[in-house]
Amino acid sequence: METTVDLAKELIKFNTENPPADTRAISKFIGNLLENKSIKYKLLNNKKSVYLISEIGQGTKNIVLYAHSDVVVAGDIKKWSSNPYLPKIKSGRLYGRGSSDMKGGLAAAISAFIDLSEHKKELKGKLQLLICPEEEDYDSTKPLSKIIKRTNATACIMGEPHFDDIIIGEKGEIDVKLKAFGSSSHGSTPASGIDANVILDKFIHELKDEIIHLNKKINVRKEFRNFLKFSTIAISDEFALKGKQRENFISSNPAGNITINVGYYKSGRNFNIVPDEAEAHMIIMVPYGIDYTSITSFISNNSRKYGNKIKIVQMEGNNATLTDKSEKLVSSISNAYKFIKKKDPKLVFDTGSTDAVFYRKLNVPTVLYGPGYFFNAHTYNEYVSIKELDLSREIYKKTILNYLS
Repeated sequence: METTVDLAKELIKFNTENPPADTRAISKFIGNLLENKSIKYKLLNNKKSVYLISEIGQGTKNIVLYAHSDVVVAGDIKKWSSNPYLPKIKSGRLYGRGSSDMKGGLAAAISAFIDLSEHKKELKGKLQLLICPEEEDYDSTKPLSKIIKRTNATACIMGEPHFDDIIIGEKGEIDVKLKAFGSSSHGSTPASGIDANVILDKFIHELKDEIIHLNKKINVRKEFRNFLKFSTIAISDEFALKGKQRENFISSNPAGNITINVGYYKSGRNFNIVPDEAEAHMIIMVPYGIDYTSITSFISNNSRKYGNKIKIVQMEGNNATLTDKSEKLVSSISNAYKFIKKKDPKLVFDTGSTDAVFYRKLNVPTVLYGPGYFFNAHTYNEYVSIKELDLSREIYKKTILNYLS
């Protein structure tokens, strides 16, 4: 079939920004690719978001190639060196929105799946392609959780971007949205009102103090603690951090500690009015060694002290998950990586969280490996290495043949 980079270019041309995660056109395009190879598939619609499922082979083993077809918003087009939806090749790189996260991984997965469909006799089990229209993380109310349960997977490879590492575990995640309420007054007499910003800021700082306290209580065995420290260093290398910034990053140990990021904060109606409402949306990443409910319980209990001045609009979460190094999937992809790249892979615990949680909750071994780069995913002038696109395709194929041997 066409090269992996040619397919990636075509996929990038589809604007699948999330929101709104309209993946009808790209799903039809992928479906036509499979149909042209006489491969059966199903499309499952959830409004404008479309899931695609295809399966080849037969047997009790069922390894899944998973990818998502949505991308984050492109942002300010003027900050791109070229149109983010008109892919551009330069110096061995393919540029465009989603090239790294994860149209590159999607192209490699589709290519490997089609390649192996032409060699079904070599598959001693089933191979499934599952394409999700939006990353859903831990939200079990959405279709992905139900779809995964029905597939009866025994292993999964996700094409998420992470440079040259194989991700075998990842932190848990808590998604929290808070709202604070005060009372407005004229900006020249702030003491006559109650500033909602002050209330919300105080609550967030109390939460941060609690996280510092909880980080001191994290307790994991020495071997695993060393693994988390190694993972932090590997991620620092991926971001190419230098000097003091690298030292601070490693010292903070994001793979082994709870982290919090208040990514969205909004308040006020006018510069001369004391804000009577403020809201914040934050993400808290939870490592091994602590239950996420210890954090959500603090948020719930502390909010009660504020009476009706603090409201929890949204709070959902999950714990850290891990695929054991002894699993056949891990040896299958490690051996494939070594065979294709002629070097030993690094097994890493991720600082983020993905849909892998759905599989690991069902005790399905899951690894993340893709051609993209975590450090430039979601950024302007996002790119993926053309060489890595082809290597990922071959690593996927070799891994699947190893696993289904």
